[in-house]
Amino acid sequence: MLTKKQLDALVVINRYIEEHGVAPSYEELRILLGKRSKSAIYHLIVALEHRGYLRRIKNRARAIELLRLPPSAQMDRQGVYSEGNPTMAGIRSADVSRPESIELELMGQIAAGSPAEAIHDPIGSVTIPADLVSSGNEHFALRVAGESMVNAGILNNDIVIIRRQQSADFGSIVVALVRGVEATLKRMRRSGGGILLQAANPALPDQWYRSDEVEVLGQLVGLFRRY
Repeated sequence: MLTKKQLDALVVINRYIEEHGVAPSYEELRILLGKRSKSAIYHLIVALEHRGYLRRIKNRARAIELLRLPPSAQMDRQGVYSEGNPTMAGIRSADVSRPESIELELMGQIAAGSPAEAIHDPIGSVTIPADLVSSGNEHFALRVAGESMVNAGILNNDIVIIRRQQSADFGSIVVALVRGVEATLKRMRRSGGGILLQAANPALPDQWYRSDEVEVLGQLVGLFRRY
């Protein structure tokens, strides 16, 4: 059974995702919940993760994924949930029922080596576990070609899951469009006033470009591999 503090945290996280399309940061949660320190938020998140309500994702900003809401929640006639607690109002049924798998557009093959022809139209689709993606965001899939990201655990022929976005934190792995015509999967860093697209394979060179030569198409959020 959840404590009131845990329930309130779930409600705030859910509402924030509905409004912003991303999870709140620990600092934003601290302010929204009226806590004095982020350590209190950390303990709340860990407790909710242990109970299976959310998941923390390592090495990613806003690294909270809401998995479910309390199973005892009941939907009223207006389509909102209530559990005898007014803070539950406003949580929609779609957020509670999460499919086991979803279908993403497969946008072709992405080079994890030298840049290849840019991504244009879908060539098919791929079915993946739903927990590989976060709700409220648009995602697509790409098949990896090459071995430049092997030290990041990304192998030739893997399916990578990409969240569509036009910017990303430096140090994250992105799909980058180079000079408007070539796409590649690399770790993006800032270097010498420009952009460094960095391989995760010591045998392959990094690639430096002017900032206006690189456009972010999306950020890596998951990986799917068949054996």
